[in-house]
Amino acid sequence: MLSFKTVQATPTSAAVFRCAVTLAACAALAPAPLGSGVGTACLDVRLLDAHFMKTSLVVVLAFILVGCESSRRSASLTTEQATTIAMRLANDKASTLFQHQPFVAGQPAQFVAGHWLWVARQGFGHSDIQARVELAMDGSTNNVDLQLFDSQNLF
Repeated sequence: MLSFKTVQATPTSAAVFRCAVTLAACAALAPAPLGSGVGTACLDVRLLDAHFMKTSLVVVLAFILVGCESSRRSASLTTEQATTIAMRLANDKASTLFQHQPFVAGQPAQFVAGHWLWVARQGFGHSDIQARVELAMDGSTNNVDLQLFDSQNLF
């Protein structure tokens, strides 16, 4: 930290402030005549350093708050985005189970009770595949359910 040594001023001698400082900025401020303001310059450096630290903290906190707020706003999806994501997830699962991607168009996703819901049914040979995809508000997957309705055994 800063420490100050003062020499008593007398009318016959030039009074000098000596600033013994650990900061590199004040190291160059060695002996200076009384009234030059250099003694206060060392104090100003310390105050400037404290002001810089406070300002830096405020700026960092502001960036954190802005980042959190912007991620909250961009978390919700549009209807088109939710429909596209749900269709892709349903086709991925259908490809894994049935080696086919039947969903190319369908009803738009609906926002129901705080989450996205997309339901579609598509013909698949003598059967139908129904997909029901639930997405969180931000688009993360909650559930992908496929059902195969086979009509061959009805006749």
